[in-house]
Amino acid sequence: MKKLVTPPFRVAFIEGKDVNDSDKWKHFLFDGLVQIDQKTKVPTGKLKYTLCAIWNPSKFTARGKAQWDELLAEMNECSVEAFKRKWSELPDNIKKGIKDGTNAPYAGMGPGTKFVNLSSTKPDSQAAPEIIDINGNPITKQNNTVIEEDGTKWERLYPGCWARATVNPYAFKMDMNKGIALGFRNIQVLDSKAPRLDGGASAKDDFGDEDNEFSSLMSDQNEEAVEE
Repeated sequence: MKKLVTPPFRVAFIEGKDVNDSDKWKHFLFDGLVQIDQKTKVPTGKLKYTLCAIWNPSKFTARGKAQWDELLAEMNECSVEAFKRKWSELPDNIKKGIKDGTNAPYAGMGPGTKFVNLSSTKPDSQAAPEIIDINGNPITKQNNTVIEEDGTKWERLYPGCWARATVNPYAFKMDMNKGIALGFRNIQVLDSKAPRLDGGASAKDDFGDEDNEFSSLMSDQNEEAVEE
């Protein structure tokens, strides 16, 4: 199973209710979601960690494009091996994983965008996927919210921030549910000053290094993804 690094993406859909746990409000990356066996309706003892990644391939840097091409090539290889068809030629009844965001009614999506739901499943006795900032410092539920001396609050990881992930494409076949998916292993938050995608206030502008290799890509796309 090959491990790849994704191009930078906008993070979305990381909080909500867990219908399998008394509708508790959870952070999908810090808390995880309770997994239920679809046949027995009994908890499996595993937690699922998820997020939605949003890309705009036309705005990729040369490095991002190379990472994107490598990702698509690996997904194509999985598709050919499992379904005897190229990934781009899969029929509608087989999920392709990456979706077109042109007509998606969600903040951050629109013409030219692609999105995918990334997930990681682990036994509840194991730790959640590791999350770090651009300097390699751990981001946890306990330190995600930063309170400045003047009382200003901002978050390191939130809907709208920029991140990248290590992922592994794979094919799945479960009864009538078939397709190609991306499982993620770890996440690195690259920028915590981009506008939020959940209607909240923007993160603090002075976070991060303006000279890092991702800054030009982020500045080009931030204004396009603000929720009106």
